Amino acid sequence: MAGVAFGSTLLGGATSLATAVYQTSSAFAARHETTHAQQIETTKQYIAEFESAYIRNEVSEEDWRQYLILREKARENEKIYEDSINEYKDTSAVNFVQKWKLKRRVRKQKKELRLSNRSLRSHYDSCSSDASDASSTTAEHGSPPRNRDPYNNENSEHISNWAKDVASLDPEDEPLHRDHRCMNVLKGTQDCFASLSFSSDSDRVVSGSWDGGIQIWDVQAEEISVGPMRGHTGRVESVSFSPDGRKIVSGSADRTLRIWDAQTGVCIVGPLGGHTERVTSVAFAPNQQIVASGSDDKTIRVWDAQTGAIIAGPLKGHADLVQFVVFSPDSKRVASTSVDGSIRVWDVSSGVTVLEPFQDYDIPLISAVFHLVEKCLLTISANGFVSGWNTETGEMLFLKRISSSLTYAAFSADGNFIVSGSQNFTISVANTFMGGTTIGPLVGHTGNIESVAISQDGKRVASGSCDSTMRIWDAHANGYDQSL
Repeated sequence: MAGVAFGSTLLGGATSLATAVYQTSSAFAARHETTHAQQIETTKQYIAEFESAYIRNEVSEEDWRQYLILREKARENEKIYEDSINEYKDTSAVNFVQKWKLKRRVRKQKKELRLSNRSLRSHYDSCSSDASDASSTTAEHGSPPRNRDPYNNENSEHISNWAKDVASLDPEDEPLHRDHRCMNVLKGTQDCFASLSFSSDSDRVVSGSWDGGIQIWDVQAEEISVGPMRGHTGRVESVSFSPDGRKIVSGSADRTLRIWDAQTGVCIVGPLGGHTERVTSVAFAPNQQIVASGSDDKTIRVWDAQTGAIIAGPLKGHADLVQFVVFSPDSKRVASTSVDGSIRVWDVSSGVTVLEPFQDYDIPLISAVFHLVEKCLLTISANGFVSGWNTETGEMLFLKRISSSLTYAAFSADGNFIVSGSQNFTISVANTFMGGTTIGPLVGHTGNIESVAISQDGKRVASGSCDSTMRIWDAHANGYDQSL
């Protein structure tokens, strides 16, 4: 009986010890999950501050490139820290040696993430200090394109004179329409809505977020109709519907593309690897047979949408990160824009540039579209200038400033309107050719605007933010009857 009692005591002690070890392990993981979430918010704040300063032309190109390196390092450390926490949680408490090693790794990665965030902060502070001397000039005269005079064009004097006249009009002084109501506030992620795209029938929106998820939203029902679709292991940087609305292409920070069935949410092609850095932009061709991708690796690739085979690429020529890709209406050409301020138009069949690169004053170009009627390529830069380019000669046809504080922008399908997000968390719509604010500012978001889109029928505007919401705005509210 004494032996039984002793055995029972021993078993009870072991159970208590195991329980204590488990509770201690869980508490450790929970503390670091909280720290990880806090550090992510810190990273977001620093990124938002630096990118806003860059858009205000307070940061040099050299400082911007250094920032991109520091930003990616911080994001990489976020992922490594998260992975180490998850590995620690998944390891049995019985495996004391491995658990102890993983605990040290978690603590090390926490320090690494904090150091990378400090580097981001110190870099921003040093850049802000350098820019302070120029602040009075900027405050008085606005924020012109960095280190360039966009109106000094000897070969296009008529454009120069016209642009000077336009520049005398400040878009911020235009009468604003504040009566466009927010139709829906949609919450489906605890992270940023990094990319949005309307379906051709304008009834659905696909969203990609920083947590790697993709959702398709029914605009009328105000709910997720398909998803979350999982597969990407990094942030979803770009999503786009196929013209018939049956497929979706996505590009991610995990350096891959995927093509999804928009009805079932199943990945039907991919993952497609080849890019050596994050995929920043993806697009379906109008013929739906091919897709294009642009990347931080400075290249563009064209893929078979059925098989995933490479059709063209890697297409090389940009000196910096590729920010946007778009196909021509006949699907035979693809245009790409870059942080280096250049636009290149590529022949899909040969993989060569059709023309010499267009250059837009070394200002990052964040969106582009081929205009069907005017037969030109439209681009918008990070400092709010819209340019029109002759796709046969490369000549700049016009230059127009629509904003001075963009965080993101997108053209309507026909190219006639631009929707943009501002540093003050508002949304506006401007006429591409006339300028001035047509709709807005639309108020409601409480965080940085990461993505915007206009529906194909021009009746709705979608905006995605780091406040973890997507908003759908009625472009025809309160009697406003102008079609986009």
